[in-house]
Amino acid sequence: MRLDRPLLATGRRVIDRFPALLLAVYRLRYRNSGFSRRIVGPDTAVLIEGFPRSGNSFANRAFQHANPELSERIATHMHLSAHVVEAASANVPAIVPIRHPEDCIPSLFALRRSVDSSADIPPNLDTWLRDYIAFAERVLTVADQVLLVPFEQLTADYGQVIDRLNRDFGTSFARFDHTKQNVSDVFSTSGSHLSPNDSRQNDKATGIELYSKSSQKLRRRAERSHAALLGFVPEDLGGQHVTG
Repeated sequence: MRLDRPLLATGRRVIDRFPALLLAVYRLRYRNSGFSRRIVGPDTAVLIEGFPRSGNSFANRAFQHANPELSERIATHMHLSAHVVEAASANVPAIVPIRHPEDCIPSLFALRRSVDSSADIPPNLDTWLRDYIAFAERVLTVADQVLLVPFEQLTADYGQVIDRLNRDFGTSFARFDHTKQNVSDVFSTSGSHLSPNDSRQNDKATGIELYSKSSQKLRRRAERSHAALLGFVPEDLGGQHVTG
């Protein structure tokens, strides 16, 4: 999904306010594609959905590693707040990875450059900051109905995340044993976008510089949104209080 075209991004942010309509369009568009299983529906076992570069791929692959029989029943990687809102409305167990914009937006820039090295470098990352804000603010409306997980916890002890999901939703998903071997298995069976590399690290340094040149007003709003999301994270996952 291209997040770097201002007009398209603005249109998507507007439509994203109408979850049922937006997801109906996606279901129609992908009705003959394997991608359709990624859209939350009656057969969905779990939703794993966050802003890009927040740990979505690791969370998805690690969940599959622990629960291979559910691989076709995971809704994920649409990167739409409407997806989270719809899951909350349907009481679908939902993991929503959250990451500080100062980290995930430069990482997103680096990924985009690795996909298309000839892409023009934008003067700033304001469009992505607006996307981040829109995503976070919409998720905040259902924050007490989903499981918000900081990137740092997700990548340190995913088994504890699944344990918490089971407690919150009364499910019995198998936990991911967060060992070096299991993490290695997850990375080895995933696309290159999941693993860091030297080239991407160089691009991320450029992304960090561009982030610092972006609108200060937008950066502060994005960072406030991230802080607000952290307020709904359970204590055992690094939050300040337990909800639900």
